[in-house]
Amino acid sequence: MNCLRTGDVVASDEWLHTPRVARWARLRLPTGQVARSLWTEEGRALNKIRISRNVKVDPSFAEVRYFFKLQLRDEEDEQAFAMVDIYSPPDRNLLTESSNTLWSCTRQAGDLGLCVVPITHIKSVVALVPHPPMDNLALGDFSNQVFVVEKMGLDVTQLAGVEENADFGNDEGED
Repeated sequence: MNCLRTGDVVASDEWLHTPRVARWARLRLPTGQVARSLWTEEGRALNKIRISRNVKVDPSFAEVRYFFKLQLRDEEDEQAFAMVDIYSPPDRNLLTESSNTLWSCTRQAGDLGLCVVPITHIKSVVALVPHPPMDNLALGDFSNQVFVVEKMGLDVTQLAGVEENADFGNDEGED
């Protein structure tokens, strides 16, 4: 509960003793993309998974563990949040050598990256792709790192009112 006290969220002492929480699996973003969560995908067969749980949370990237709603006080409406696992800061050498275009990062150990963020801080769904094997290790060992791939032109298509074609109702991994 420390993250609730240190963030922008103020919870009553009564709520901290008897919290009311509702958890859910996916969220449609203003971009039209559907962000999913590890909570629903971790028990599925590999061919039934839609890996759309990695998101951009300015100024970094994270994996969504689950989405949830809280009603912190009786007189207030529910608020929506996401429990996310923030990836490490980018590898500075790769970022510099690539003119700030290659964001290469790793998962943080254990629960070090866990954080609660309001869903309004989630900007888009991204891909985090494992680095391909490299013969030239002079640049470093990137075998445990992933690099970020964002959908090009997403900001422009959103301005035009175009939404991604996502089957929001079907979450069984079948297209």
